[in-house]
Amino acid sequence: MMKDKLTETFRTETCSVSHCAILDDVSGGATAQRSPQNSPKTGPQVEKEMNEDVAVGKGESTIGRHRRLCRKNPQHLILALFLFAVLSASGVSLAVVYGRSILDQEQQEALLLASETGDFFSKNLDDAILPLFSLAQFANELEVFRSLPSKVGMAYKNGSLPFMPTKLDLGVPTHRNATGVCDDPALVNRFEKIAGDIKKNARMDGILVNLQLVPDAVVCLAHPMNNTEDFPPGVYMDNSGAIGHDLLNDPARKFIARATVPAEDVVVAGPLTLRQCQDCDPVVEKGFIVRLPIASDTNVITVDDVGYNRWGFAVAIINWKELVLRSDVYEMFEGEALEFQLTRTDRKYNPETSEFTEKVVILAESSSFVDSTGRQVTAALPTTNNEWEITVKYCTNGCVPWFPWVILATLVLSLCIAVLVYLIFSQQQLHSDALAEKQAQLVLNSKHAALKERELNDFIAHEVRNPLSAALSATSFVSTSVNEKEPLLTADSRKAVREDVQIIESSLKFINDLLRSMLDLHRAKSNQLNLEQSPTDIKRDILDPAASMLYQRDAMFSVEVHCPENLITMVDALRLKQVVLNLARNSSKFVDKGYVRLRAEFLGDGLLINVEDSGPGIPLDKRKQLFDQFQESLDSLSQGTGIGLSLCKKLVDLMGGTIQLDESFESGMEGHPGTKLDIFIPCTCVSVDSLSTCVNELATKGSLETSERSESTEESKFEGTLPEELHVLFVDDDMVLRKLFTRSLKRICPKWNVLEASSGESALKLVETESFDVIFLDQYMTSVEKQLLGTETARKLRSMGVESLICGLSANDMEEAFMSAGSDAFMMKPFPCKPDALSQELLRVFGLRDVEMCLET
Repeated sequence: MMKDKLTETFRTETCSVSHCAILDDVSGGATAQRSPQNSPKTGPQVEKEMNEDVAVGKGESTIGRHRRLCRKNPQHLILALFLFAVLSASGVSLAVVYGRSILDQEQQEALLLASETGDFFSKNLDDAILPLFSLAQFANELEVFRSLPSKVGMAYKNGSLPFMPTKLDLGVPTHRNATGVCDDPALVNRFEKIAGDIKKNARMDGILVNLQLVPDAVVCLAHPMNNTEDFPPGVYMDNSGAIGHDLLNDPARKFIARATVPAEDVVVAGPLTLRQCQDCDPVVEKGFIVRLPIASDTNVITVDDVGYNRWGFAVAIINWKELVLRSDVYEMFEGEALEFQLTRTDRKYNPETSEFTEKVVILAESSSFVDSTGRQVTAALPTTNNEWEITVKYCTNGCVPWFPWVILATLVLSLCIAVLVYLIFSQQQLHSDALAEKQAQLVLNSKHAALKERELNDFIAHEVRNPLSAALSATSFVSTSVNEKEPLLTADSRKAVREDVQIIESSLKFINDLLRSMLDLHRAKSNQLNLEQSPTDIKRDILDPAASMLYQRDAMFSVEVHCPENLITMVDALRLKQVVLNLARNSSKFVDKGYVRLRAEFLGDGLLINVEDSGPGIPLDKRKQLFDQFQESLDSLSQGTGIGLSLCKKLVDLMGGTIQLDESFESGMEGHPGTKLDIFIPCTCVSVDSLSTCVNELATKGSLETSERSESTEESKFEGTLPEELHVLFVDDDMVLRKLFTRSLKRICPKWNVLEASSGESALKLVETESFDVIFLDQYMTSVEKQLLGTETARKLRSMGVESLICGLSANDMEEAFMSAGSDAFMMKPFPCKPDALSQELLRVFGLRDVEMCLET
């Protein structure tokens, strides 16, 4: 009946396979490892048989099923493949043709825009250059201009204008002294009138900013001399610095002049920094310089030992920035989502190396031209010398961004249609195969469910049957003994009853441990256990309580604890104590002599705990499955629940640690190799100083909480003084409260010797070896297992003959319960922390007379 109830309970709490809910979270597919004579077939053997059945009943799954279909009806697959190929090829071809047409259209639009841009710049440059021809005609026809070359002269020739000291660091003079020639009032007035009319008629305000006459390649006349009309208010162009500039002698300009002299057409250079505008506003600092050579019958200009019949040059300066702004080229290309770059090939002179190099000069470009990607076209602009080019990038964001998706969609759609056709033709056959597989799956689920249920039933029946039978038999013996006419008269009958009661107690405890362990294991596997880290004294809170629970008065082995004092770490004390206690109890079952040893040390990054024993050791064939579920007993006499070590492994994993068997361990006792399990928990170590700070904070908090009680105590003070020396035992599961109480007592009675215990069991063990004057007992002390309450501990102390003054502690009103259990006094938590208030509380609790009586005894 109990087995049926347990099975039903586990079915309710766990997941299901098919129609039968079984214990997957607890059994997890693992089987109780038993000998062949106890179990005819293990779980893996049955699983293997079921898999073989599936291979026959279920068929070859998906791949094998379609292979079989293809062998039966290959024409279905051939038709589907052919349809896929035709549809894919058609769709891809259409996408390619349409995409190519879009690319061609984008290219034509880019070329058209480039052509329109070129026409704009060509027209405006031509309009700016035309005035030069008029100016050249006046230079040849009017005597006032025609005689200027003879007055200026070639550099360093007799009668030529002398050079002035250079202002620029070029190494050679660049300007002639044109005083008396180029500043003649009649000459200047006539030039101003002619050049002003030509500039006005050109209608290039803001673009054509200066006209010059340059006889013998020396700038002599410029209009306007100080230009303010072509620029915004406050901006001007002072051309006075250009007068006398010898272009053939200036290293930075002579390459242009040398190229202009033999030329038959205009020569354009720039944009260049103007010599006369070294300190000009950026708006006018640079410009295009257009030079038109003026033919002459009377004057010769020599370049590279070759004479050319040239009067000089007519020069126009074009404000390039203004021309670009008026073209709206940036807005135009941005509006079409295009990037452009306008360039011109020009010759540059390097004064340091005295060499001429060709360089592509960027005249204008969109801000993202360099970083952008895409296709591009380049077109030559129909300018004067055809050295201008504009490069346009189109499809910078992809002309056909949809193309890959269209190809993918075409392939997917073609595949879907082909698969659909294939499925339609094969549906009848697949339907019949599916019915057969469904039947096979039902059989498989039934076998699997039956296997899981049988494993659980066998485990529970095997583990519960023996202790339950023993308990029933012992109960029958006890019932017979106590129902005799004269029961328990002889020592033998009383001894037999005590043995039977012990059997009942151990059997029921085993069953309780089994059920609790299975529940904890289920919670650990489903992560339902919550960790609560707190400062924990490893020796007093973990190892000492575990050792006290293992201690047996007549045992042939010793329980040893090796741990540094004040080893305080941040761990979950409840779960760590559960692990240590389970391992230690396992060790005590197998040790018949020697020791069970508990060690602890801090390694810098975590806590290491060793559980050692001098038992028979673990057989080699069982070490690999040491932490598996449902293990059989590790020896031939004792039996365990089969899940204790598995539960320990789950709890340690939950704390982020590791647990392993030290296979190199030797116990040091001949014939007893022993066992050593290592537990490592990553954590931090808490220093005593930092803990004292925490205690002080709690003491302050406790003082505030008990201020009202202190005030009431002051109203009814007890007379007398506390004794200077007492031996005190304080029992509480909370380490911080133990430290707080000890510290408070030391403040008022520094000579008192205070010992601490974290459980009632630890207190009972201490009173066997030491005598205490006062014992403080907390009522509720949590643990992984049920431990003695404060009242239960008080009763056991009195039954052991302990005459110490016992004071109960609780946050609840437990005074009557403690007094009934044999306590002498009761103190409510939280206790006062101020010295005066605590002294009064102690005097109230046990009084001077009671203390003196304890001291006398």
